[in-house]
Amino acid sequence: MNIRFLWVVLILLAFSFFQCERGAHKSIPPELKDKIVFLCSGSICTINSDGTDLKVILPSEKNGPFSNPQWSPDKRRIACTGQTETKRSRIVLFDADGSDEKVIDLPERKKNFISYLFGQRDEWTQYNLRFLEWSSSGKYIAYDQPGYRLDGASFGLMTTKGKPVAGFVGDHPSFGQNDILVYEGSLGGPSFEELGIIRYDLESKRAINLTDRRIGRLTTYTPFISPNGKMIAFKFQGPVENELWIMHSDGSNKKKLIVMGKDYQIKGSVFLRFSPDGSKIMLIPRGGYRSQIFIINSDGTGLRAITDNIVEETKSASWSPDGKRIVFTSDKDGNDELYLVDVNGTSLIRLTNNSSEDCCPDW
Repeated sequence: MNIRFLWVVLILLAFSFFQCERGAHKSIPPELKDKIVFLCSGSICTINSDGTDLKVILPSEKNGPFSNPQWSPDKRRIACTGQTETKRSRIVLFDADGSDEKVIDLPERKKNFISYLFGQRDEWTQYNLRFLEWSSSGKYIAYDQPGYRLDGASFGLMTTKGKPVAGFVGDHPSFGQNDILVYEGSLGGPSFEELGIIRYDLESKRAINLTDRRIGRLTTYTPFISPNGKMIAFKFQGPVENELWIMHSDGSNKKKLIVMGKDYQIKGSVFLRFSPDGSKIMLIPRGGYRSQIFIINSDGTGLRAITDNIVEETKSASWSPDGKRIVFTSDKDGNDELYLVDVNGTSLIRLTNNSSEDCCPDW
């Protein structure tokens, strides 16, 4: 009886330890909470939001130059696009200090003779890979293969070890809580006539078209899901329309928030990001070399521009973890540097001051 009781106690202790270890792994280390990762002349750098502790953690000489650096959800790893010795782009993963660098590739496939007849090679390793997004759990990575489409797929998911998980006909992938994926795409193959906002559950492998009408070749969506997975904001653009909408993540309660030409003036695509708590949306209209950062409440109220036309709209921006500030790229003082601004538009400061170009921050 005593031995049996001892075994039960040991099993419970082991389970508790495992759960604690899992929880600790998911938490962000205190020393990394305020770190911003960004590109500095093609290398990967980090800096604190007060301008201290600037470090080059991964120089471009090895597997660089890099692009699109992003923290993992627990901020212990960074993913980006890099290069191999043969100058093909690959996904690169490494720790927050630049150590344990790994180049991620897809497994080789057998050559397809029929594809060769049409001049198409059928080896994954012969094509470029481009990093897109982390999943919310940090277990998966969304990637693109420029110049190559597997079974009509436009982007795919893989594990952090490079094992393919799924391929999708679509674009603009975005992850919410519990690895819920939304993207602009099609469930019926690569048909422009069936594009919509697709929600995909990685656990159940169930895909749903959340839009209630088919759209034509001249109409597009650009969806982005809130971190808690409850809301989806999307840009709806057609021959005439250029609008920002919001809806619940099941596709219900669609609501138009703002209209281009009435509420904001710059045409083109839109960069969207929810604040960490989902209460606000950052909106950067694209269509020119410089743009403004707009903030709007998720209920459609309070639209305001918090910057002048100083933001390089193609080089991203990122919320602070507490949702009170935004870091972005601008060349307003001569070359690309990182700047910080409060969410109310005050306290604009220059974060970096280098002769080289700094851009593309992720907080």
